[in-house]
Amino acid sequence: MTNEADDQVKRICADCVGESFLSRLIRATGTPSTCSYCGFRRRRSWEIDALADKVETAFQQHFERTSDQPDVYEEMLLRDKESSYNWYRSGEPIADAIESTAGVPGDAAKDIVEILAERHADWDRDLIGEETDFSDDSHYRERTDHGSMLRTMWFPFEHSIKTQARFFNSIASEYLSDVFKNLDSLRTQTGQRVIIKAGSDSSLKSLFRARVIFDQSSLESVLARPDHNLGPPPSRLATAGRMNARGVAAFYSATNPETAIAEVRPPVGSDVVVARFKVTRPLRILDLTRLERATATGSVFDPEFSNRLERVSFLQTLNHLMTRPVMPGDESLEYVTTQAVADYLATAYRPAIDGIAYRSAQVKVGKNVVLFNHAARVEELDLPEGTSIEVSFGHGSDEGWETDFDVTERIPPPVEVKAKETDPFILSFDDLPAPPVLPAAPPYIMDWDQRVPALAVDTETVVVHHIDWVRFGSSNEKVGRQRVVSKPDRAAIGNRPRGLHK
Repeated sequence: MTNEADDQVKRICADCVGESFLSRLIRATGTPSTCSYCGFRRRRSWEIDALADKVETAFQQHFERTSDQPDVYEEMLLRDKESSYNWYRSGEPIADAIESTAGVPGDAAKDIVEILAERHADWDRDLIGEETDFSDDSHYRERTDHGSMLRTMWFPFEHSIKTQARFFNSIASEYLSDVFKNLDSLRTQTGQRVIIKAGSDSSLKSLFRARVIFDQSSLESVLARPDHNLGPPPSRLATAGRMNARGVAAFYSATNPETAIAEVRPPVGSDVVVARFKVTRPLRILDLTRLERATATGSVFDPEFSNRLERVSFLQTLNHLMTRPVMPGDESLEYVTTQAVADYLATAYRPAIDGIAYRSAQVKVGKNVVLFNHAARVEELDLPEGTSIEVSFGHGSDEGWETDFDVTERIPPPVEVKAKETDPFILSFDDLPAPPVLPAAPPYIMDWDQRVPALAVDTETVVVHHIDWVRFGSSNEKVGRQRVVSKPDRAAIGNRPRGLHK
């Protein structure tokens, strides 16, 4: 029931609208008047048509009208005499959907339906009994797949970065700026940040890195200096990877040893050296697995919410786009796109991202973590000058050779400096300041690596794994095969020259 005659323009006050965004908007922009639904006077209110405008836009963007007929599968179940299936239309009746979404009284929801049904009425469709948008009997449900311009533009972005301009690409720069805007504000459904912290004060205190070894000489060098030979290679030896271009070294690692071993895909008979690297300074890591669970908060009646929702919908698929399998031989081209994304996050996004965590394609449990070049420097071992390193691979015993890896650091003995006897009446040139020594190369070459170390290898955790066998997980589908007799081609028979018919 309303307090005004039906021929008067109905109004609804802010207190009769339970949806907080709409209620605040009515309080801010409405005019004092008598509410048609609660009867209170001089409350900020809108004409019901104005509220219908907001509802119409929200439902067109965030809801979809469900079919009033069963689909093919449901039709098949209905025709099955042995099935007890009963078909029910999905979604809510339009009036109920508006009432629950906008938080308005039932009478107001019915009035909004009447307004919108009249706007979308189609007399030709009515004549054949075809349902129209917002009609009284229509049902609506919230969309689960929000179309995204960012998703549509991903493939032109890939094409541009692969075939047009790779290093100075304004299209790619603008696109990535839109994709990763305000990453720090994104949360998952449970409130977790998509950018995680790594370091001594975080849950991600260390990372594991593995290297496949095929010969004893390489194994000896890795065990002797894991800081040099188990860390990222020097630039001149850095090959292209999923997140780095050739010559730009990155630190590929995992959150546990098992994942690290699986990711290097060692062949049977090889050795794999694994060690733990401590993260020695705070780092910011974009966790793509959390992006899959990112959520956008806001009101469906907020015009900006649609853009946020579409962006989050695209970011939820980014883990797949960044980690999809690449066939051998295609890496040099297919990695260009992910390399561009990594470069943007490392150099253009502010505050800078230090790395990316993503799901392993080799094992079900565990994540890969790649640290970008600026965060990939490993501290050198603290070895006194003149230290020699000996690596033992085992020893002989009564039972034969026993493998036993052992590393010995032989440091030089301390040098005793004897005090010199001096004569106060004899001038000593040793007391004069030494002349300046010119460097053999400019300072920027002598100390070219200005990166602050972010990692330190824990030499107590170095382990050599000998690969005896490899396990694969797979899914399979049986291949059917049948032989049938082809029917004669009547048209071909009819076109045969006379005398050839049999």
